[in-house]
This record gives sequence, C-alpha cells and structure tokens, in this order.
Amino acid sequence: TVTGASTAFYQMLVASQIASPTADLLMPSLRMLIGGGAACPPEVHRQVRRHLRIPVVHAYGMTEAPMVCVSECTDTDEQLANSAGRPIPGARVRIGPTGEIELRGDNLTPGYVEDEQWNRALTADRWFHTGDRGYLRPDGRIVVTGRTKDL
Repeated sequence: TVTGASTAFYQMLVASQIASPTADLLMPSLRMLIGGGAACPPEVHRQVRRHLRIPVVHAYGMTEAPMVCVSECTDTDEQLANSAGRPIPGARVRIGPTGEIELRGDNLTPGYVEDEQWNRALTADRWFHTGDRGYLRPDGRIVVTGRTKDL
C-alpha cells in the first residue's frame, strides 16, 4: 500500500498509468508514495495526484543526517508539493547567512573519522554545513532550492 522511491520512479508510474488502455488504477491498493533523494517538482506532485490519485510524501536528508525533514500524509497538497516537510523531533534547522541549510541535533552524525575534516564541515558555532540552499516557510516547513556542493 506504500512504496518508497524517487522522482524518476514517480514519473514512470504516472506514464504507465497514462498509457494504460483502461481508466482503472494499475495499483488500486497503493495509498501513497514516500521518497526523497532529490527534489520532487510541484508538477510531478500534481501528476501523481491526478493520475494515481494518491499523495507523494517527500522527505529531506543526507548521509550525515539521514532524516532531517519529513512531510506528513495529513499535509495539504500545497505543503506536500512545495516543501520537504518539517524538521523531525530532535533536529534543529536554520538558514545561514548565505542561504545554506545548517543542522544540529540528535539526527546528525557525531563526526567524521578525521576530526579536521569534520571541523571544516561545521560553522564557528558548531552547526553542520549541509551544502544545500533553502529557506524556512512561516508554517515551519523547509524548502530546498539548490546545492552549494555535491559532496
């Protein structure tokens, strides 16, 4: 009833549904798609909702913090399509002066094997540089807008 995937997988499911010779849902028991790994454009959210009749519940994370923000199945279509959800319990998120998303909290790795490399990944006040750009919405959800680095 639930499957995890990425935007490319969502697009393949929508294309298969559109190509179906019948109006019946190809996967009628599917209740939602859960994913992450890259941004899911609002148009893909709309296509999934229209053709598969289910929501995409997207999340945001990375190797150093596998789960940072998550959407919820109770979020509105607008919130699902235009944000990566709210920070999980124990996670602290802020936007640095250059627009970079910075992290602290229980979800963050305690460091790298090489202390010097870890220290370079932190701000002066010990927040983790994610390499992602974004902003916080008034409703507490985060929007990821781009990257400052690939690693």
